[in-house]
Amino acid sequence: MTAAFAVSSALYQRTHTHKGQFIDVSMLEASLAFLSTHIADFTVAGHHQEQSGNQAISRKVTANLFRAKDSFLLLAVNDEKQYRALMTTLGRADVFDDPKFGDWFLRKENERALREIIEAALSRRDAKAWEKELNAAGAPSASIWTIEEVIAHPQIVDRAVMQSVRSQYGMLRLMGSGFKLAHGGGHLDTAPPELGADNDAILADLGYDKTEIAALRAEGVI
Repeated sequence: MTAAFAVSSALYQRTHTHKGQFIDVSMLEASLAFLSTHIADFTVAGHHQEQSGNQAISRKVTANLFRAKDSFLLLAVNDEKQYRALMTTLGRADVFDDPKFGDWFLRKENERALREIIEAALSRRDAKAWEKELNAAGAPSASIWTIEEVIAHPQIVDRAVMQSVRSQYGMLRLMGSGFKLAHGGGHLDTAPPELGADNDAILADLGYDKTEIAALRAEGVI
């Protein structure tokens, strides 16, 4: 993904400067780019990383994964307004008068007790039902979907994200390109090749003749 963005940037510059680019993409730096929020949490906020499980980088008690009746619900409740919306929707507005949960510092100190209250309330209904109600109330949340549920989602089906291609093993149902273009968009038209399936064609493009290719095969090079 980092390489693709680098290529796009180079092509954009070429369009405006008419100069080519040498692109240097480091696997290490690409990995760090995906950890940019965690890096800034240390370099800017001075926080030393610790194991946090599913908890958000905000370290808020209510920005974590919670068990509902049927599965799990991810809450992203990070400010006071969202917190009050969460607890009110869960039917636990009584916690607002509990001194143990008076502010974020106290909630962190009493994290286990607050988690028990939240999960006890969530256990009454399925995660997807809570997701709809909590988001409508202003408490950001998301239920955890399985792969089976995701690829059957109406949005995925309507946009023809999943594509089928014929192979020697039968029809394969695979993920498409992940983007749409107004003209000439990506489409799967062949199955992934077997190991070495295109050796002859590739070597021929590189200038090898049939005798040379046969010799490489006889010597076990290909």
